[in-house]
Amino acid sequence: MMKNLITSLLLLTICSSAFSQATVAMDWTKTDCVAGNTYNLFDILNSNKVVVQEYVMMDCAPCITAGNVLMDLLADYAITNPGEIVAYQTAFDNFTDCSTLSEWATDNGFTATTLFTMGDDEINYYGAMGMPTILIFGGGENHTVYYYHLGSISSAVSQEEFTTALDLALAETDFTVGIENTLADKNIISPNPAVDVINISSADNVLSYTIIDITGKTMMTTTGLGNTQINISGLTPGVYSVIAKAENGTVNSTFFVKQ
Repeated sequence: MMKNLITSLLLLTICSSAFSQATVAMDWTKTDCVAGNTYNLFDILNSNKVVVQEYVMMDCAPCITAGNVLMDLLADYAITNPGEIVAYQTAFDNFTDCSTLSEWATDNGFTATTLFTMGDDEINYYGAMGMPTILIFGGGENHTVYYYHLGSISSAVSQEEFTTALDLALAETDFTVGIENTLADKNIISPNPAVDVINISSADNVLSYTIIDITGKTMMTTTGLGNTQINISGLTPGVYSVIAKAENGTVNSTFFVKQ
């Protein structure tokens, strides 16, 4: 029993932040445990998104701490870089099922995250030896690994390393083709923060508004031309991006805070 305890403690407290030897991401196709949607990593990266991936283990205290830190950091990026980052949590082994993983996420407050199982092949590919394992992917079709970290990122130094890598991934990923990232010039949201409804006043003829959470998950899509009111009472409190697709082909983004 003592040997198992020591092994567990060693596994949970490894906090090395050296970059992985793998410089290119390993592709995967997975169905998430919450909504049943299918995702492919390379398709996501090819669409010029930056991916934050946390591999987790059940009964892993640092995994919970790291997840909370990541959600806080990504909430800030949802304001400065709306719609550009998606984040996922994946069970590190091939034995944890969706029911167990979903219960873990709910118990620890990760109600807005996208959850995947079957992470064993990826863990072996990146050579991880501790939980959580946190990676950042980007670079469009280059599928570049920008960050590899074992253990929690609760320290200021670890968080600075994470944000530095995330900033680099964003800088080297092309978001400009056909997209205008405007926070307030063309789409004005009120009230902001909001509780039950948001009113969007747009200068363009907008075909649709899509609301996404800080993990990149689509929460709702609605059609709209000009001024639109959207009921957000069912959303969990947090920061959300609104992606507005206009008739002229441009895509504008803004954000709001749900209280």
